[in-house]
Amino acid sequence: GVAADFATRREKVFSVASTFTHARYMLVRPVKDFIARHPEIAVRLQQGDPEHIFKLVLDRSADLGITTRPQELLPELVALPCFQMKHSLITSVNHPLARKRSLTLAMLAQYPIIAHHVSHEIGGEIQRRFHDAGLNPRVVLQAQDSDVMKAYVEAGVGIAVIPKIAFSPLRDKKLRSKDVSHLFDATTTYVILRRGAHPPAHVLEFIQALSPQVARKDLQARI
Repeated sequence: GVAADFATRREKVFSVASTFTHARYMLVRPVKDFIARHPEIAVRLQQGDPEHIFKLVLDRSADLGITTRPQELLPELVALPCFQMKHSLITSVNHPLARKRSLTLAMLAQYPIIAHHVSHEIGGEIQRRFHDAGLNPRVVLQAQDSDVMKAYVEAGVGIAVIPKIAFSPLRDKKLRSKDVSHLFDATTTYVILRRGAHPPAHVLEFIQALSPQVARKDLQARI
């Protein structure tokens, strides 16, 4: 069957472990381009939180990982910075904050918040910012995935801060997006690899598509 056929082509599988948001928004174009260039290689996407991604790369279940937050990175892994993600506040259409010209942390703290789990860099960053400002916001729900968070914002459960790229005015007609890059730092996305690994050419090519500013020879030296 199909599964057996997939297994027999195992040496032709390129496995990428990433967070849900990266898989859904950041990786669609690079993966599509990769498949067009390498029809002989099947791409396997695995999604999870950062800890799960580190584990998959470490035990060779994934060729590479894509995630924010490389803190507490194990010495057997290496993190290559790729790109910066800015964040937006997402509210329902009629929410009072949707009409505000300029937002402050104190304004956000007045409303129930749907937050990324603290295992995500943005989850930790948001918690830190409120704490440093002496604010104690009411986090009513923690989630791993921006699309899940948007569904709960739409349902009226609370407001959420998500990566800017995860909001589409066309798709998300029942939501409003407000820039909050003055409140929260952009988070860096990293490619995670096993230290000392010798990635094949197609893996290096994929990494370069994600971070064109890194030269191929620098890439190999870093690993």
